Amino acid sequence: MPVSVQDLLIEVLETGEYSRIGSSKKRSIDFKVVSTSATSLDTLVENGQMTQAFRDCICEDVLFFPPLRETVTDIVPMATFFLQHLDKKRRLNKDAKHKLEVYPWPGNVRELVRVIELAVKKFGDDIIRPEHLSIAIESVSENVSDMRLNDETEERDKIIKALESCGYRRETTADILGISRRNLFQKIKQYGIEIPKRRIIG
Repeated sequence: MPVSVQDLLIEVLETGEYSRIGSSKKRSIDFKVVSTSATSLDTLVENGQMTQAFRDCICEDVLFFPPLRETVTDIVPMATFFLQHLDKKRRLNKDAKHKLEVYPWPGNVRELVRVIELAVKKFGDDIIRPEHLSIAIESVSENVSDMRLNDETEERDKIIKALESCGYRRETTADILGISRRNLFQKIKQYGIEIPKRRIIG
């Protein structure tokens, strides 16, 4: 939204009053504003894309939603919720749940909804299996090319990238790297890799 438009809306946001084009008569309106942004509002203000006054008007209450790949424990419960909403008889099997958890979800919740909807529409099975999910697991390692550990000088970076891609799921990370879970633990300790406690899963 252009800064010039933001300035015009400030009075409406603050007073709940507006005037129609060509009229000086003030009219009252009762409304609520719900807005979203993929960019930090502070950054937008610093870059001159948002005025401080406008930011203060729309930020009465702020909620932060991390990307789905950073909240791995929410993926299966959310998928199950969407699935039950579409068809209460359908269930996800263990392998399908695992596939959902290791996928990085670049499209976040919208993509998850779409994947579940397609699985229900395209397949009549009561049990949803990995092959019913229209996602490519290869996407997990696109940004960490050749995750097999060969060169010791690159191991630390590869381990960190793999952990991030898998939402810090250590078992899944070990699978992608082609090493045992015990070996992964040793390397994490060896390289002093810090793992957020709230994200340690499995």
